Amino acid sequence: MGGIHRIELAKDGLSLKKGAKYEHVAGLKVEQCPDRSKVFEGSYLHRHDGYWYLFVSSGFFGDHTYQLQVGRAKKLTDDFLDRNGNRMDEGFATPVLHSDKGDRFYGPGHCGEMFTAKDGKEYLFYHCHVQGSRRPNSRPLFIDRIEWDKEGWPFVEGGKPHPQPLSEERGEASPQPSPVGEGESPQDRDVND
Repeated sequence: MGGIHRIELAKDGLSLKKGAKYEHVAGLKVEQCPDRSKVFEGSYLHRHDGYWYLFVSSGFFGDHTYQLQVGRAKKLTDDFLDRNGNRMDEGFATPVLHSDKGDRFYGPGHCGEMFTAKDGKEYLFYHCHVQGSRRPNSRPLFIDRIEWDKEGWPFVEGGKPHPQPLSEERGEASPQPSPVGEGESPQDRDVND
């Protein structure tokens, strides 16, 4: 288990191209990396300023080691590289969101979607554990602003999930980066609330 792969589709976009073969794109197998720091899953592709960005998650999903990372390529058929030029198929990636042991919001991962708001700012959806939640294995949906540095690499300010609303001094009153409810997922709520 482990790794992200690609395969060419037929022109209909629904079937595999005849003779197409799976190609390893990113991450190592669990056997190669027992701490899972270089075992990637939960991939998401995003096009931005002439690059394809491959977002991946790594680490153990149930603890603070789980994190969101990224690499990029000019073409989908190119090798995806991290910020330092290391290949993602060798287990390298650039961190976007992480957490430390003891953080209330920990294990951010699985970039589910990115979107541009009407004001031109970009946001990403991901899930994250909440310390002390009534449902300890739930991972509520989070949203945070994604920004791009001068070299074209994505980042979230501070590199960690934001437990509070985005700063109004930055002119960002919404959307909120907080999880659904205070430490809850929708399933935590009583229908009579």
